[in-house]
Amino acid sequence: MNVSPTLSKDEFKEVHNAKCEFHQVQQALEELGIVKLAERMRKALQLMQHGLASAYKQDDEAFVKANDDFTRIRQAEGFTSSRWSIYETAGKMGEVPYPKAKLLVYDQYATIGVPLPVRPTWVDLWRAADSLIQKLEGTNYVFIEGFTPTTSSEETLSLHTGS
Repeated sequence: MNVSPTLSKDEFKEVHNAKCEFHQVQQALEELGIVKLAERMRKALQLMQHGLASAYKQDDEAFVKANDDFTRIRQAEGFTSSRWSIYETAGKMGEVPYPKAKLLVYDQYATIGVPLPVRPTWVDLWRAADSLIQKLEGTNYVFIEGFTPTTSSEETLSLHTGS
């Protein structure tokens, strides 16, 4: 090769997902007893892993940094009931993703809502989500995974969580 290519985040994700698919093919070949082809696939996967080692290291470092930033925000803001899992927002917590939003609702267990400030930032959304999760007492769904405008209005966002 005569270039040092740069992959976008989405391109890296596609290559990683393809590598995972190749790994499944390699395992299927082993299960079918096609040993020589399975071994060739295993060696090719090792080459891919080695070739992508720097990209995986960069991805791991970015994850750790984002996680540290989210932990710092959680502690500074006193969020006790939730964990932020929207890693695409790393370094962008002051941005206003939904400028028209006025209310955050959580429909997973009960219809409850928390009013939002005018032009809420990601941190404002986290604050409201933490409050909603706190109101549910005892839920295992504390990881904030996303927000979507409800079908009825851009002024109401629905909270999505995971465990």
